[in-house]
Amino acid sequence: PGGGVWHWIDPPAMARAAGLPETAFYVQAAGPAGEDYPIPGGAALELRNDHLQYALTWFGLAAALLAVHAVLRRRARRGAA
Repeated sequence: PGGGVWHWIDPPAMARAAGLPETAFYVQAAGPAGEDYPIPGGAALELRNDHLQYALTWFGLAAALLAVHAVLRRRARRGAA
């Protein structure tokens, strides 16, 4: 940290070392070649593909709601007769 070399991204420690207020985010960017800009470490975002799980969850909840609705309608009809 004293030489400006960081082996992992630690925004609070980086802010303290630079004498800046701590922030909850950071901007990862690089400038044109040959200029003295930060070199990005290549943020590798690996987003999970859980669409099938979400679809099954929501359709399952919809089916459960329809079942509850059917049971309540059946009970209402029996009570009204």
